[in-house]
Amino acid sequence: VVDNNNSDDILLKYNWFYRALNGDFPITTNISSISLVQEYMSQHNHTTLTNEWNDCDQTLEGCVALQERKFVVAYYSCPIQAGNRILRFLNTYLLAILSNRTLLWDYYTTDNCLLNDLPPSYISEEQCQFLNTIDMCQNVLIRHSWVPSFVEWKSKLNLPNQGVLMEAENNTQARRGWTGNYDHPTSPKLFRMGKKINGQLFKELYDRKVNKVDERVSDTYLRERIETILQFNFYYVAGMMFESIFTIQPSIEPNNLLPDDDQTNTFYIHSRHFYNTDNGTNIEDETWCLDKLLQQEKYTNNTNTSCIVFTMSDREPTLVLLKEHIQSKYGCKVLRANTTQYNLEQHTDLQILEDEHGIYRGVGFYQDWALARHARSGGIAHFRQKRPVLRSSS
Repeated sequence: VVDNNNSDDILLKYNWFYRALNGDFPITTNISSISLVQEYMSQHNHTTLTNEWNDCDQTLEGCVALQERKFVVAYYSCPIQAGNRILRFLNTYLLAILSNRTLLWDYYTTDNCLLNDLPPSYISEEQCQFLNTIDMCQNVLIRHSWVPSFVEWKSKLNLPNQGVLMEAENNTQARRGWTGNYDHPTSPKLFRMGKKINGQLFKELYDRKVNKVDERVSDTYLRERIETILQFNFYYVAGMMFESIFTIQPSIEPNNLLPDDDQTNTFYIHSRHFYNTDNGTNIEDETWCLDKLLQQEKYTNNTNTSCIVFTMSDREPTLVLLKEHIQSKYGCKVLRANTTQYNLEQHTDLQILEDEHGIYRGVGFYQDWALARHARSGGIAHFRQKRPVLRSSS
């Protein structure tokens, strides 16, 4: 898929999905899940829709190709609340691939939030007022141009407006939940992904809850797609799908901090906190995990220079204490991003976000993440009780 609006130099230097397609990683050759995503992109990209539209003399009447297509709209925003926003987008993208629907992007604006996500979902009207603009988001993430836009295509294709879209959810809290298969002939022309579903589809697939999958996809060919996606673990698939749609802005990348050889073992640790009463000075859990990981890797003295640990946290004391522990006990080099502190003079948001996400929320999180994602030897991140996967921010 040619990404006309994005520089090839940027994609082939910073984006791992496009680098894999370019042959930079021999281990990814002939991986069927990559081929599946590439196939989906070729069938559902903006250029393909435009060609079908033009072939039908730019009218929907009598245009079989466009009339037979079904769609799902996915929302994203950044940099605030990156974990929830991006995982929700990727979950919708996964649904699109598995049900062979065309993914349409839309930015999660205040209006979209007010129209779609007020109670019975758990978001409040006040929270809808503090969303980042698309211009702020573009300073952090490049969205690839192959993804068609809901705003551009909804009038051409006579799609429903926001606020009346059927939600692709099978739970009682969805206001307009669809309870049939997503690929059923009677299913709506266009879905949106409701707030409550979040990473649910990912989790159900990887828990092998076949009865839940049956509720969503019935076609045999599409069921085979599920097996293809399940070829690798949850994190591989989520990362592959993210990279196929987004590239981190080069200005966010930590180019001057990365090792210039392949011999150095690199690890990351993401220490996540949830309440303002937790000031980050208690690192017992973090050091326990670090000791397990680094002792397993035979880093047991303070003279070792062949390991690097990338640290990311929403609490400054945690970063200071982790560095002291790692350097004194293992001798590993400790690196952190040149993190931007959240600027309250430029932006305003809810106190709850500061309490949970700290002073480095927003752009600072993406800078942390852009560094930590380069770890190749192992990592430590946060699980919440009774959840089968990492916190969405990790």
